[in-house]
Amino acid sequence: MSNDPVSKLVKIGFSEYEAKAYVALLRKSPVTGYELSKLSGVPRSMIYEVLGKLTTRGAALTLRKDGTNLHAPVPAAEFL
Repeated sequence: MSNDPVSKLVKIGFSEYEAKAYVALLRKSPVTGYELSKLSGVPRSMIYEVLGKLTTRGAALTLRKDGTNLHAPVPAAEFL
């Protein structure tokens, strides 16, 4: 289990939802909050709060495209 990227992120201070969302962003981005919720398993009711925390932490970016907010990860090497 120590090889699990979600567990590693939780160990350095991410919540489980933040870790799941970040790992999902690394796999596919940019995505909408709705897509990220489906990809990550984070409930839709929580995904925007989680994205806000990731953005504040410097782990994610919000991009505007055609009136839609898309989310992308900051490479781990940059924010760690």
